Amino acid sequence: MATSTVQIPQNLSTLQQVELDMMADMYSRMTESCRKKCVKPEHKSGELNKGESVCLDRCIVKYFQMHENVGKSLRLDFNAK
Repeated sequence: MATSTVQIPQNLSTLQQVELDMMADMYSRMTESCRKKCVKPEHKSGELNKGESVCLDRCIVKYFQMHENVGKSLRLDFNAK
């Protein structure tokens, strides 16, 4: 997995830098995972077919929902301590 680094303006805090890096990493993982799941390796066309598009849409929605659920769970665990 390639590590992605975001160019960060000098005035951002360390926490903001970490959050940007985490979002860039999540985006990279999501696109790679959904592409592998939904687009066949032998895909040569410049356009996605309907099945590929629907699969990608659903995969991305599920990825974001899971990301949100994990974040909520972590916040609840952190706040409970």
